[in-house]
Amino acid sequence: MKFTIVGKIIPCVRMTQRSKHADERARRYLKSQEAIGWQLKQQMLYAGAEMINRKTRLAVAIRMRAPGGLHRWDLDNGVKAILDAAQGIVFADDRWIDRLTAERSIGEEYITEMMVEMISGSRGDASPMDRERSVALTHTIQAVDKEVAQAGKLTSVPTPACVIYDDERDDALRIVE
Repeated sequence: MKFTIVGKIIPCVRMTQRSKHADERARRYLKSQEAIGWQLKQQMLYAGAEMINRKTRLAVAIRMRAPGGLHRWDLDNGVKAILDAAQGIVFADDRWIDRLTAERSIGEEYITEMMVEMISGSRGDASPMDRERSVALTHTIQAVDKEVAQAGKLTSVPTPACVIYDDERDDALRIVE
């Protein structure tokens, strides 16, 4: 299932029962949770989807776009805010998320995409965005390696053991074992 959340995500804040009514940051976070939850409910209704049951292994991929600088908030707190809002709407229990991929980038407006898939098998599959990006990056790396090899700078084309994407440079980096 794919979801699109429009609007600024207020990152998760620590709060107590008392501070959630007194602390301005906590109130803003709770309002954001309500808005995210409402959007998720609308999309679930529109798709005719039902909440994923407990004890169902999940893969979740989250892509957050925001105007301005990338590092104004912690990515993990933004992800937690989205997963907390999705719990009880999209899936019954976020403890069953076995695979989580998150990324952020600069965009013209606040838009967050979340893909949720059930994992089959005992080892777990790659998340949806991982598969999409992995294929694209593998082709990019192979093309670059082929160009370098043809230029006579390498005698063989290395195979990447791990691929990392650098958003700031907008290109692929390779780690070869």
